[in-house]
Amino acid sequence: MNLIKKVLTTLGGIFLAALLIAALAPRASADSDLFTVSATFVNAGLCPGCTEDVTGSFVVTVVPHVSVSVTDIALSATGTLDENDWTSTPCSILFVNASPFCFDATATGDELLLVFPSPIGSSGSLGGASSYAFAPPPHGLAGPPLKLSSGTYSIESLTAPTPEPSTILLLIGGIASLVVAAQIKQPAS
Repeated sequence: MNLIKKVLTTLGGIFLAALLIAALAPRASADSDLFTVSATFVNAGLCPGCTEDVTGSFVVTVVPHVSVSVTDIALSATGTLDENDWTSTPCSILFVNASPFCFDATATGDELLLVFPSPIGSSGSLGGASSYAFAPPPHGLAGPPLKLSSGTYSIESLTAPTPEPSTILLLIGGIASLVVAAQIKQPAS
């Protein structure tokens, strides 16, 4: 009987230690934000009269130190070439004090670079490095990317607070430990 008590006591201690470690361990939680943009791009010299107005939104989900994903892309470009179907693509250019997001047009291959200031606020102006590049012929127009004339953004958080699971685990662990301790202190019949 003493062996069973020692085993239960040891298992209870291990269980409590595991619960404490789980409660104190940092959680990788995802934050999702809805980015709404409105921008006007104008010619860069070799495409006289070329303009594109880009409006719409996309959702950015960030898991800190793990990943960034862009989904629910609803961007529309109107002007020299109309484009409504965009996909997120990795940016080939890095910015030190800015956060870039890149998109490719499915039908034409046009490229859209939206640069947000760092740190990103809840609203503000797009960075001057933002650009709209037409795909080379036969799909689009040759020439340098259109430059940002004006552009604004706003961000709305989509992440709702979630209950901390470690609280529930600690409660269950505490109750289990009390049960084990009560069984150990009962005199043998």
